[in-house]
Amino acid sequence: LKTCRMFLALCKACKSVTLSFRTDSGFGRDAELFAPVQEGYECLHRMVLQQGLAWTKIDLRPRQKGEPSLDHLERELFARPAVAYAKTPEGLELAALHDGELEAERAAGALEGWMRRDGLSPEEVAVVCQEPQAYAGALERAFARRGLRLYVDDPQGCAFHPAARYLLSALQAVRRGYAQEDMIRCLKSGYAPVTQTQQDELEIWMLENSVSRRDFLRPVENKRLAMALSAFLAPLEYLREGGFARRRSVKEFCRLCYGFMEKSGLKTRLNRAIARFERLGQACEAGRCAQAWDETLRILDQAVEICGEETLDPGEFLQFLRAGLVNTQLMALPQDRGAVYF
Repeated sequence: LKTCRMFLALCKACKSVTLSFRTDSGFGRDAELFAPVQEGYECLHRMVLQQGLAWTKIDLRPRQKGEPSLDHLERELFARPAVAYAKTPEGLELAALHDGELEAERAAGALEGWMRRDGLSPEEVAVVCQEPQAYAGALERAFARRGLRLYVDDPQGCAFHPAARYLLSALQAVRRGYAQEDMIRCLKSGYAPVTQTQQDELEIWMLENSVSRRDFLRPVENKRLAMALSAFLAPLEYLREGGFARRRSVKEFCRLCYGFMEKSGLKTRLNRAIARFERLGQACEAGRCAQAWDETLRILDQAVEICGEETLDPGEFLQFLRAGLVNTQLMALPQDRGAVYF
């Protein structure tokens, strides 16, 4: 319901909004599988009409028919009961293997055979799977044994970049009154304004002394530890004293986020990370660091523009920001020539 309210606010502020729903309505024998999505679509449709907003539905038809065995598999894979294919399948090979290493070996061997048979170059073939992170290592090893390189196109959600994790965990820590698990998560993001040595000392101090909540604001006798704690807490205290833990407008929440990023020196540490990755020849990681900063600012700017006057509690704003960061992908670099696309 909260998401729907935010969507309605978006509709009122924007010239047009496009949503995509995978419903398969009326097209396949597996339509039952998509019933929950269809119900969500109908609920949102009713809410939009009640607000007097215009709504246009566009049905995208299935792809044109191609290889009969693939068409049959697409039609019957999730249908119950499934209908068996009457002929011997052509252009389709199924294999039941025991683990990912065997699957990777089978895929690499098959692709190598097709490349030799049809005179294909590595960049003309591809490997597709639903869990790329689970198979990437096994596939890289399987292709390397055949003298082939694998280009892994694995765009990551911005929320999973360490700099974004630092921001999100800091907001959560302030919202929940400096709970120890939130503070450790914030500290170990790698982007807190402390050195690696200070990070290690603070983590040991937190765990050994069960430090949590009000304990962080009490004086610390060890001067070196006190300095590290002061540097770590300074941007968090900016959020706490600014009232992040209270209900307020989206615009005010975003202003606090901007201030936190500035006071914590996040941009400076991102620039250092970019320079380090470039020295190591890791252009992809350097690019993701640059994108993480740009995309975070873009999401905050859009939030102010679209629903800046909307009032939320801290948990709702945090959920809203996290959703935006999760759904914003940090793209990989273009494919290397001479590498199989994955």
